[in-house]
Amino acid sequence: MNRIEPDVMALMNTWTARFAGFLFLLAALTGRLPAAPTFAGEEGAMDKPFFKEQLIFDEIPGYPSCHGSTVTELPGGALFAAWYAGAAEKATDVAIFCSRLAPGAEKWSSPEILHDAPGLSEGNPVLFADGDGRVWFFYVVMYGSTWNDCKVHYRTSDDEGKTWSGENTLIGQKGWMTRNHPLILNDGTFILPIYNEVLFTPGFILTTDGGKTWKKTGINLRAGGGIIQPSSVQLSDGAILAYMRTGAKEGFIMKTVSTDGGEKWSSPEPTAFPNPNAAVDLARLRDGSLVLIYNDSFYDRTPLSAALSTDEGKTWTFKRDLEKTFGEFSYPSLIQSRDGVIHVTYTYKRTNIKHAAFNKEWIMQKPYKK
Repeated sequence: MNRIEPDVMALMNTWTARFAGFLFLLAALTGRLPAAPTFAGEEGAMDKPFFKEQLIFDEIPGYPSCHGSTVTELPGGALFAAWYAGAAEKATDVAIFCSRLAPGAEKWSSPEILHDAPGLSEGNPVLFADGDGRVWFFYVVMYGSTWNDCKVHYRTSDDEGKTWSGENTLIGQKGWMTRNHPLILNDGTFILPIYNEVLFTPGFILTTDGGKTWKKTGINLRAGGGIIQPSSVQLSDGAILAYMRTGAKEGFIMKTVSTDGGEKWSSPEPTAFPNPNAAVDLARLRDGSLVLIYNDSFYDRTPLSAALSTDEGKTWTFKRDLEKTFGEFSYPSLIQSRDGVIHVTYTYKRTNIKHAAFNKEWIMQKPYKK
């Protein structure tokens, strides 16, 4: 084998890199960049509609019932999901389980216990990667027999959830709970949606110093039938829009707005979306579009639908169903990963957690009809 002189090799490498860069630029200009993976590195144009779905696990022996999932993208690119499972909701054997979908992997990892307080029930985990390498894990522990007996705790991880800090109590007053992802505002304020199961009212808890101190806001919001479980986004003008579950019979998803960084909130008012007393999730995509995952029914937790707004919630012009058969499909958790894919995890018939991955173009195949 002939030896290539170092300077000649360097020159060849330089031209190889330039040629590769030229090909990448050409691909970008012609719209032929490789697609982001849906589950397992599947390739196809990101501007073409796609939809993939799978159950996260086959079964968890001894834990037949599950609910209340959450999902986030870890700094290394893996998806990280958690949910609570046990004999039934509020049973004393309930624990919080977690699973990961590694980049390029075909399947989620086998479920593992993320948190278990012996003899006590847990619920409503919230996972959130804050963009600075830290992963937050919020959850509630039931110090009694009902959701009214819950306290909110949290842990943090600086190594993608391999190890965790000790338990911190965020809200020691019973009745407060978590459900949806935190939001980091443009000024760095960290705002976590919360709600009170006793009063059936929403709230928010803010920190501007990385969690050293917290402040509750929005706890006086009221609406007929009750409102809970806010999900929030920050709009282009800096305002924060939150959608909330209603307890009203034949009620609608309710909304509130803050224009001062989450300190004060407008009086709740109904949207055009029906709500069967079930959780919703709202997210802002990087192109500014809003996506809402909700049960499009007054009575049932089916269908589970995705609606799209291209004008920050003023109008909603597209909607598609993720599930529309008989059964419970509820408590969605919604994110957009760095590759542009929209990910949703949700309760699947109370026996499993399902993961769906799709893009905006998939939603846009169906116009929204009231």
